[in-house]
Amino acid sequence: TFTLKNSTIDAVQNPDGSGVPVTETAQEIADRTIAEADGMKLLELERGATVSITADPAPEGQQFQEWKVISTGEVATSSLTDPTLELTLSTDDVSVEPVYMSMQADEPQVLEPQVAIVQPAEGGVINLTEVKAVDGSTNQYTYTLTPQTGYQIDSFTATLGGGILESSILSADKTVLTFTALNSLDPGAVTVSASLTLVTHKLTVKSGSGGGSYQQGEKVVITADAPEKGYRFKNWTLKSGSGSIASETSSQTTFTMSSEDAVVKAHYELIPYTLTVKNGTGSGSFPKGTVVDVVPNFPPSGKEFDRWEKTSGKVKFDNLNSYYATITMRANDTVVTALYKDGPDPNNNTITGLENGAEYLKSTTLTFTAAGAGMENDNPNPGDYRYRPASYQIGSVGGSWTASPYTTSMAINAVGDYTLTVTYAKDVYDGNTWNPDGTNVTKSITFHVVDALSVRTGDSSPLIPLAIAGGAALLVIIALVVVLLRKRRK
Repeated sequence: TFTLKNSTIDAVQNPDGSGVPVTETAQEIADRTIAEADGMKLLELERGATVSITADPAPEGQQFQEWKVISTGEVATSSLTDPTLELTLSTDDVSVEPVYMSMQADEPQVLEPQVAIVQPAEGGVINLTEVKAVDGSTNQYTYTLTPQTGYQIDSFTATLGGGILESSILSADKTVLTFTALNSLDPGAVTVSASLTLVTHKLTVKSGSGGGSYQQGEKVVITADAPEKGYRFKNWTLKSGSGSIASETSSQTTFTMSSEDAVVKAHYELIPYTLTVKNGTGSGSFPKGTVVDVVPNFPPSGKEFDRWEKTSGKVKFDNLNSYYATITMRANDTVVTALYKDGPDPNNNTITGLENGAEYLKSTTLTFTAAGAGMENDNPNPGDYRYRPASYQIGSVGGSWTASPYTTSMAINAVGDYTLTVTYAKDVYDGNTWNPDGTNVTKSITFHVVDALSVRTGDSSPLIPLAIAGGAALLVIIALVVVLLRKRRK
């Protein structure tokens, strides 16, 4: 039997009796196939037959290497490394199979680097990051320059014989250098070197100290100037550039430099002083020179605003007696107090023109005037109050007043005792107008209406002594007149 795998029979020649080979047809070869599966065929061939076979195409990524022939006897074959094989069968069974191998390109040899590294004096490090063969005579080199913080790359070059290597390519950020060099160069024939410069940025400190030139990331102490009298430090601000202020509200702090110039400024504010307004509004914190409005609270019952008092500290009032006052702050804490006084007393309400207990002739015109306490207040403050004459009543006769003067005249034609009662309405000033608050008080007097007035001596002395004294006085007056006349005649 003849077994073959991954190959095709091209021809079979059987020797005839005379020794002349006879080539079988394709059909005859197919008829000799006993079994076929998974690329393997089993055929029955005659002893001494010559078989020509060709290996199947190699799988992807592989190539034909040689034939593998297995037989217990001797087998005459052509070259086993040729994809087409010819062999003559002996008396033993034969098995044939092509052998494939992976395709591997011949890689150029990478020789030891022919490059010398000259590290920069400061600011960075050069490292060889890759070497790979281009062909059998040339290598490609890649070097990386890592700068330290605050340094900038001035140059990064590969030189050969004192000149820049023509094949060198520098990345845009100047950190990667790539070039090719012949393997035949002497060690150190190519030199890689770099130079870097320490980069500084300018810090300007307005109204303070600490400005100068500094590296990125450097922490700089900045100090605000001493404030002028009446002022205190407020805060720092970054006017331009970038960077970070450790504490914006500390007069001395640190500033961390960034990658550019920066300007910082110290700011100041007027020192605020505390104003406390007792019995009023306007309290707060204000710098010296601030003009503050102060207003007293609405007076308690029975009281009116009187004046302002400087309780403590120094302060300038525009008018201590003004309800709506302004004060100018000075450089100290201050306490001011609104003071109140007693308001009008309703006991001071009056009725004039008629006397309590007096007699008046019947049918005589009687005139009386009512005056309320506080009615003389022509410049009221909020909370001031007064007692306004509102109405009157005499017996069954009454009347009212709507405006000053609060005077009434009348004639009483009947004899008798009469009581005059005047009602006073309490008005409170709200800052714009007087308004009644619903409180009323009254004042009364009693008088008599008669047909004839009683004689009034005005004294309890006896009438006879009075007459004698009067006569004596009359005689003295007559005597004086006579004396004066005589003197004139002389």
